Amino acid sequence: MIAVITQPLTDVQKSDPKYAGRSSYIPASCVDFLKGAGARTVPLYYDSTTPNTELSKLNRLNGVIFCDG
Repeated sequence: MIAVITQPLTDVQKSDPKYAGRSSYIPASCVDFLKGAGARTVPLYYDSTTPNTELSKLNRLNGVIFCDG
């Protein structure tokens, strides 16, 4: 299981109704790449209001990836 850290929305994305109510995203290409290698993915929200929830995921992961970074 691999965690993927979310990325903040750009100004253009913030104005797109598709992202309404969201502050971050994960590029589909990143998830597709990992799934193609046989990995299961879970998000790690960079801007989580409950950081302890995000940190508690780390004990159950095999790795973390920063897409496009």
